[in-house]
Amino acid sequence: MGIWIFIKIQTDEGITGYGECSDHAGCTWGVLGCIRDLEAVLLGKDPRPVEKLYADMYRLARQSTGGVALKAIAGIDTALWDIKAKALGIPLYELFGGPYRDSIRLYWGHCGLYRALVADKMRIPPVNTIEDVFNLGKEVVSRGFTALKTNIMLTGDPVHFRQAAVSENVDILKRIIGTFRGSRRG
Repeated sequence: MGIWIFIKIQTDEGITGYGECSDHAGCTWGVLGCIRDLEAVLLGKDPRPVEKLYADMYRLARQSTGGVALKAIAGIDTALWDIKAKALGIPLYELFGGPYRDSIRLYWGHCGLYRALVADKMRIPPVNTIEDVFNLGKEVVSRGFTALKTNIMLTGDPVHFRQAAVSENVDILKRIIGTFRGSRRG
């Protein structure tokens, strides 16, 4: 599992912008190294001409466009847009033509994944049993979410998450159905 990478850029005016450029394919250190390489283009510069700074970063990374270089640039670019909107005292969406929707439904992403894999490190309740899954579902609802997304989870000790091949799907679904049928909740 990769590491979440968040960019934090602070200006000398006291404005902080945030961006995200995580890489879960195993290139975490490559993205972080690329961010360090791009600092030279940004340090001491006015953060408001975002498109110019994007072009400057892109020119520096033009021999390796895509992959980690573009992920690093995207995270920095997002943080610069955040700074610009804050400096203007407007929501970021105003810089892109205004709001598109009045509301958007949110879901709890990766529900259960981190509780099964690293609950102790995050100091959150673990998910090991079907009862833990039900309790997590109650927590999701109590926090106001009406939907969740998770990986295929096979309870047990340890819990297993699977990204199954098509040929394995039927067997995995049978195991999941058996787990829920065998639970006290029926």
